[in-house]
Amino acid sequence: MKKFLSLLLILVMVLSFAACGNSDKPAGNSDDETYTFIIANLAADSDPLNVGYRNLEKALEEKTDGRIQVEIYSNKAISNSDEEQAEMVRANTIQMTTCPTYIMAAVNEELKDFYIYDVPYVFQSDEDIWNYSDSEIGQEMNARLLEKTGNIKNYGCFGIGWVKIMTGKDAINSPADLKGLKIRTTSSQFYMGVASKLGATPTSVAYGEAFTALQQGTVDGIMTATSLLYSDKFYEIQKSVACIDPYQITHCVLVSNQWVEALPDDLRAIFDECIADAVADLRQLEKQAEIDSKKAIADAGLNVCEYDEATKAEFVDACAPLKTELADLVGGEQVIADAEAWLEQDRANR
Repeated sequence: MKKFLSLLLILVMVLSFAACGNSDKPAGNSDDETYTFIIANLAADSDPLNVGYRNLEKALEEKTDGRIQVEIYSNKAISNSDEEQAEMVRANTIQMTTCPTYIMAAVNEELKDFYIYDVPYVFQSDEDIWNYSDSEIGQEMNARLLEKTGNIKNYGCFGIGWVKIMTGKDAINSPADLKGLKIRTTSSQFYMGVASKLGATPTSVAYGEAFTALQQGTVDGIMTATSLLYSDKFYEIQKSVACIDPYQITHCVLVSNQWVEALPDDLRAIFDECIADAVADLRQLEKQAEIDSKKAIADAGLNVCEYDEATKAEFVDACAPLKTELADLVGGEQVIADAEAWLEQDRANR
C-alpha cells in the first residue's frame, strides 16, 4: 500500500511538472491574471463623457470575462485639472482620460500643431474634427505625441461642444452687439483673440468663479461650450446665447501605452476593438449633447441667436486675422493652410 501511494505521488508530481513545462504562455499572462484599467475625469457622473466610459467599462469586462477590470473616477475624484490627468496617464498612475488638445500642444515644442483645433473657423463640423483626427496627418501627430511624452497614446479626437457666447443682453445680432462687453474666456490666446476681434473685452476668470462673476457684474458674459452653459446653469442668470461656433473644445482620448503593451495578445486585440468603439460612442454622445443642450437653453427662455450665411460671415471675417497673428502658436501659417486644404478636399469627398 505504501509502495502504491509513493508511486501515485511521484506520478502526480511528474504530471504537474509536465503541465508547467508545456505551458506556452509567458509568465504573468495566465488566464487568471486581471488587469485594472483606471479612468479619471473632471466631469459629473451624468456627463456624456461618463456615459461613454461606463459603456466602455461594460464592453471590456464582458468581452474579457472580467480579466480587465475598469475603475472610473469622475467629478474630480482623484484629479483637479486636465494637465494633472495627462501627467497621470504619462506616469501610468491612471490608464485613461480625455484632455483638450491645447494641453497636448503645451507639452512639447514639437506638438504645437495640436493647437490647430483652436484656430477659429478652420473646423466647421463634427465630421471635420473626427476625419482630420483619423487622417494620416492626425496619426502622425499622435505618433509624435507618444514619442515626446514616452507613454501617452491618443486614440482619437472629438468635440465636447461648440463654443458660444452667453450674455445678459436680449440678443447678439452681429459682432457690433458685443462691442465693449467684458466676456469671460480661458487664458488661451485663441479664446481671448476671438473675443477681442469681435469687439469684446476678454477677461480671464477661473471657471469655478465664473458664475459669481456674472452675478456680480464683474463680467457681462461667458464664452464656453454649449453643454457647459447648460449643465453649469449659466442660463439661469443670462438672457441670450450667440451661436458664434468658431471651434469646439476638442478632446483627445489618452491611454497609457505602457499599460496597453503589458497586455497579452488576446486582451490587447479586445482592448483595441473596444477603445475604437468607445471613441465612436463618445463622438456620437457629445454630438447629441450639443443638440440637447441648445434646445434646453431655448426651452429655459433664452434667445438662442443663430445666423444666416451673411451674418455668420461677419464673425468669420472678424476673426480671420488671428490665422496670421497667432500662426506661430500652431507652427506657422503653412500648418493652417495645409489643414484647410485637407478639410476642403475631405468635404468634397463626403
